[in-house]
Amino acid sequence: MDLESAELSGRLEKLEKSNHRMKGAGLAVLLVAGAGFLMGQAGKPQGRVEASEFVLLDSHGRRRAAIGIIDASTFSLMRREISVPAFVLYDEDGTVRVALTGEGYESGLGLFSKDGKQGARLTETHLTVSDGESEVSLGAAGGIPGLLITDSGGVGRVSLAAGWDTLLPGEVGTATWLEFRDKDGKSRLAFGLEQDGSPSIRLIDPGGNSRAVLGATSLITTRTGSEEKRPASSLVLFDTAGKVLWSAP
Repeated sequence: MDLESAELSGRLEKLEKSNHRMKGAGLAVLLVAGAGFLMGQAGKPQGRVEASEFVLLDSHGRRRAAIGIIDASTFSLMRREISVPAFVLYDEDGTVRVALTGEGYESGLGLFSKDGKQGARLTETHLTVSDGESEVSLGAAGGIPGLLITDSGGVGRVSLAAGWDTLLPGEVGTATWLEFRDKDGKSRLAFGLEQDGSPSIRLIDPGGNSRAVLGATSLITTRTGSEEKRPASSLVLFDTAGKVLWSAP
């Protein structure tokens, strides 16, 4: 019996070792097959994820970034109540500091101050820099490049443009000009360059009438309707009705 028991025990031990080897081989086959399946899936399109907004939170659960269809009234230059596709960055207080948008007038990049006021905005045609009160805008519209400086009351006080056909209503041929305006936005002083390169300096009254012109200008004779082109060395003084009071040479 002892001999038979020893022989039986040896056979069981061999069978158990063989069983372990088979399990190991089977596990290896499963791992290889699973890896092949995953690699095959990785090479296939996984479809799409649809959402109106994705939000990134910091370790304190505060909103720090968002991409999606976002309410533009929180960062729009016009504070319009519309939703636009945007990528927005927030500071630790939840204030919008950077906004990149892409729809209609709202398209552009906006940078904001700590109190949420827009500091700068870049669009396809304009760059605007503001301290929340006054601002400077550089850009082009209708094929005319220009610069506009606006005071804290929203009134344009200084403007520079190239490409205009006229300097002021009733004036002819000024293509490039630098204009200074009063607190009511009325032009009072203008430096112009005619299309033919002739320069001029104009002093303007509150009614918009040129009262003195140093340099090139055109005078219309009321009686005959003829036009007289004054040279760049001339000085002409006008009354409130636009009539010549004095001129030289």
